[in-house]
Amino acid sequence: MIAHRECVPESERTRVSGVRVTTSARTALDAAAQSGTLYAATAALDRFLALRLTSRERLRAAALTHPLRARGHLRRSLGLADGRSQSPAESWTRVLLHQVGLPRPLPQCPVSTVEGEFRVDLGWPAYRVAVEYDSAEHHSLPIDRARDRLRYRAMAEAEWIVISIGVYDLCSRPAGFLRQVLAALTDRGWSGSPERTVRVWRSIHRVERRPPTLG
Repeated sequence: MIAHRECVPESERTRVSGVRVTTSARTALDAAAQSGTLYAATAALDRFLALRLTSRERLRAAALTHPLRARGHLRRSLGLADGRSQSPAESWTRVLLHQVGLPRPLPQCPVSTVEGEFRVDLGWPAYRVAVEYDSAEHHSLPIDRARDRLRYRAMAEAEWIVISIGVYDLCSRPAGFLRQVLAALTDRGWSGSPERTVRVWRSIHRVERRPPTLG
């Protein structure tokens, strides 16, 4: 495991503009820089942040000394990175939504219901729209499916639209998923400028013609 800042010897630290940067931040940036796509780069940074091996401050500081050829790639992935993401698929979904110009969702979004408060993978609280990633790892057992049905029913009663997405949707038919999200947000009152709406539709058409490589 990579050590936290407090456990890293002075000899393994670098000072940039008065901010100490640990080797874990550089390791995270190296992993992102070597990733072939913005999707994979963001997922890599999300993982380091989620494990609290580094922080946004340290990543930004370390990025100042990273090779110039990678800085644009790192700047984009740093702008999207979020330690609340709990899986690569959640990270990829966030980037996909961003790439087509849809509003930025809140990771691990709280949803209050009569059954208690739930956390959805991604959500837009202002519009009561949520996205849940159904992975085989966490949703395969009968008790898991029963729990999901309870959650979805409770959220529907709380007037939330819940859109489920699986690995097939994400990798093979992302445009269909994006249309669902756009329709749900529009139904709940979201409206971009006419120019932005046109850009979103064009981007979805591009994704349909050529689904992105995520990992």
